Amino acid sequence: MGRQVQFHALPEDLEAFLGFVRRRDPIIVTLRDSNSPNIIELEKPSAEMHVMTVWNQGLLNSLRRNHIVMPGRDYYSAGSSLPTLELSPSALCEWNGRHSMLCGRLYGSFENPVPGYERWYNSLARWIRTHFLKNPFPLIEHVGPAAYDWYKRGGVLLPMMIPPALNSTWLSWVEAQDQHRAVFSK
Repeated sequence: MGRQVQFHALPEDLEAFLGFVRRRDPIIVTLRDSNSPNIIELEKPSAEMHVMTVWNQGLLNSLRRNHIVMPGRDYYSAGSSLPTLELSPSALCEWNGRHSMLCGRLYGSFENPVPGYERWYNSLARWIRTHFLKNPFPLIEHVGPAAYDWYKRGGVLLPMMIPPALNSTWLSWVEAQDQHRAVFSK
């Protein structure tokens, strides 16, 4: 069973979060999926647009990628059964002619109990909950300070995927954000 904390975050928000994690634990941040089995540390994970693996070397001595063979594509993946965390960054996009941001998440899979793993996840999730703002709209839990400033300037906060249809439900979602944002202009 997995657990996640969802958020909207710009690179500066992720940099603050990863700075906390680096001060707390010996981590390496790498891409979750790669064309190579080699584990290569990302130089600037806060600017990454692909799903990443946060590897706490204090919990897991070595990390290996598994070879995945799918029709038309072979790749290597760190997977989710290890005591690592998946970090999906928020993504900027356009929806209905508006600058928008898809949410990201921190995810941990707790199928295989490892001492300290759940406590580590809880401390990182707690940092997000206390340092990011509580999102005033349903679906996504938290918004990083820089992402919140971006939202106040007119950005639209979306879930993890671009809404598939332009319908009254999603239009009312954006209208609620616009009404909330209007409070800042007064």
